Amino acid sequence: MLAVQAGDEAFAHVLEVFDFPADFHTNDLLAMFSEYKDTGFEIKWVDDTHALIVFSSARIGERPFVLCLGKGPQA
Repeated sequence: MLAVQAGDEAFAHVLEVFDFPADFHTNDLLAMFSEYKDTGFEIKWVDDTHALIVFSSARIGERPFVLCLGKGPQA
């Protein structure tokens, strides 16, 4: 299960992902967002099942958010 959540406008460049398997590693998340590797993003881990995907701009972060909504439950 993967859930995504949008923050407020000040953090529109940040995609919050959570409720994924605890055995996921950075490479698993990188693979999920590999389409955006050339746009510049970082993964910031919160805990074993929660991470922040920080994009270089809100415009870039908007597309994966919309795509993720179709792939998993939203909180």
